[in-house]
Amino acid sequence: MKHALAPLFAVLAAPLAAATIDIAPGPDAEEQLQEALILAEPGDEIVLAPGTYAISNQLSLDVDDVTLRGAGMEASVLSFKGQTGGSEGLLITGNGAILQDFAVEDTSGDGIKSKGVDGIAMIRLRTEWTGGPKPENGAYGLYPVQSKNVLIDGSLAIEGSDAGVSF
Repeated sequence: MKHALAPLFAVLAAPLAAATIDIAPGPDAEEQLQEALILAEPGDEIVLAPGTYAISNQLSLDVDDVTLRGAGMEASVLSFKGQTGGSEGLLITGNGAILQDFAVEDTSGDGIKSKGVDGIAMIRLRTEWTGGPKPENGAYGLYPVQSKNVLIDGSLAIEGSDAGVSF
């Protein structure tokens, strides 16, 4: 005999629909983006509109299975030219992240670093230090350190002080 509440339990046990969080350039974009990275739930997608985002502090994502997607490596640009906080541009510690179609420029340290993750995709990304080669540039553009199941496809790392990509 089936329980009368079985359909209700099935609905309650089903995962909630993933959210899409849209971020646009502007004076509050850094705060909105970091908040979205902190509050994201597994399966969520954070979408960067075209434009340049002035970022002054390291951004971090430690939630599993989140996508951060821009409008293209020349269209959605996270500019860390005035970075005052943190040692990377974007630090990923959540498993299963997908980073796609945006750029990270002029970080004080590594451009995009994943640390200890299982599963990360870096697709059509650009990391660049726009002032040319200098010893003060961050060491690595894409740096999946102590990470496994890494996919890097169609990405560029320009003018890092050590290596463009390092594992």
